[in-house]
Amino acid sequence: AAVVLRDRLSLLGVSTGMTKVDGNGSNTLYRLQTQTFDSLADAQPTLAKIRGMGITPLLIGNGIIGAATNAPLSQSPVP
Repeated sequence: AAVVLRDRLSLLGVSTGMTKVDGNGSNTLYRLQTQTFDSLADAQPTLAKIRGMGITPLLIGNGIIGAATNAPLSQSPVP
């Protein structure tokens, strides 16, 4: 599923890196990560493409908007 998602994002012009993540036991998880952006405004076009696929992106801050390293800048919408 991660490879399919990576390929779909690539078709939209969003390049990603894929890394294997320990999934607590028998599950294998993969993290797809886009390039870094200098600001949230710079990330908006890529975020729009990802959201257009029905995916809620998780933004990890590294100094933008005064966020601490690896602090989420967004939360999943409340259903």
